[in-house]
Amino acid sequence: YLENKFAAYKKSTISDPKGEFIMQLPEDATYELYGKKANYFSQVEMINAQNYNRDRNLFVKLEICAQETKCGEGIILQNILYDLDKSLIRKDAEQELNKVVRFMGDNPGITVELGSHTDSRGSDSYNLSLSQRRAQAAVDYIVSKGISRNKIIAKGYGESKLLNSCGNNSNCSEAEHQLNRRTEFKVICL
Repeated sequence: YLENKFAAYKKSTISDPKGEFIMQLPEDATYELYGKKANYFSQVEMINAQNYNRDRNLFVKLEICAQETKCGEGIILQNILYDLDKSLIRKDAEQELNKVVRFMGDNPGITVELGSHTDSRGSDSYNLSLSQRRAQAAVDYIVSKGISRNKIIAKGYGESKLLNSCGNNSNCSEAEHQLNRRTEFKVICL
């Protein structure tokens, strides 16, 4: 799909068996390009048509990645960042959460869990509470975009599912701690 919401423009095409396609890019606007396939979570590419000289660029090659969503397997959402000790959704997180909104709109029969994780700093109980507030804030944002509340669950995991060995009282770098501060979504299969 090639879409510009401000200009009420949306165009779609079907790819060939290899997933390749050709679309004409209208002039003078910024567009979102994303793939739609049942049970796949698509990356979204922003394309500014003014960046291409039509006298020199006949074709532009872009690659869109899509990840299959499997029951119970989490997909880490990028750039869902929170200010220290806060649970408010920052403006820079909205674009990533909008991908979840689009995915859920394209796959209306699914139910999703949005899980938030913290690093190990702070008490276990505090981190569990903070992660639940963050997950709920993300779910509230998605619901505000028209997704039914009964199709998405907020779950805070605190520091219970670290991706590395940076547990309590460990000597880890900020980058290592950041790896554990994440938001994931997964499809729940009944």
